[in-house]
Amino acid sequence: MRPELHFDYLHARNHWNNKRVRNIIRDVLKTEKKMKDAINYKWANSHIFIDALSGKPAIIVGMYNNSETITFWNARNGIVIDSFTGKIWLPEWSNKIYEWTSQIDSGKTKCNDCGEWVNHINHYDFAGGVCDKCYNPKVHRAPDTRGD
Repeated sequence: MRPELHFDYLHARNHWNNKRVRNIIRDVLKTEKKMKDAINYKWANSHIFIDALSGKPAIIVGMYNNSETITFWNARNGIVIDSFTGKIWLPEWSNKIYEWTSQIDSGKTKCNDCGEWVNHINHYDFAGGVCDKCYNPKVHRAPDTRGD
């Protein structure tokens, strides 16, 4: 069993707007630690998700101690979406999270080059993805999984 911490798609809007990013990260990681300690489970990476309206995980959230950056990946395919850096959580970031969860729930992925939300994505590198329009096989090489 892998423990996971889930927030609903409105959590950022309802709880994080205009708060210090370091405090948000501290509070979430403190909650994560309590969860891990409660079941005596240890792992290296965080398993923090924002769920879409459907209740399914839509976004993987990367939060790190002593940082003012939060990174987001599509939980359905692992493609990076974006990251926010700043001292204060801006309300427009919450609006983006709401939009992203809706797009992901409809089966779309954000192109890392043009930023469009598309139905088909071409994976490249570790967590990259581009749409067919932006795809260049000389630049966008498939992930190297030989060591997996």
